[in-house]
Amino acid sequence: MIRMGRVLIGATAGLVWLGGCGTNPLYTELPRTPYGRYQDLRGGEPPQEELDSFGNSRPALRARLRPMDRP
Repeated sequence: MIRMGRVLIGATAGLVWLGGCGTNPLYTELPRTPYGRYQDLRGGEPPQEELDSFGNSRPALRARLRPMDRP
């Protein structure tokens, strides 16, 4: 019983270790939603990040939450 538990723990640790060596399946270049694709095609996608007063990259929340200009 103890031996089977050790084998199970070892197999799980091996799978986790091997699974962590792959490439990132999420790409930042791809639009995340159908709305994002729509905005990207029409050139209306707000910036993802902006620089603050200290030069650090921060999420552009105000630009992303601002209402869209209607044509």
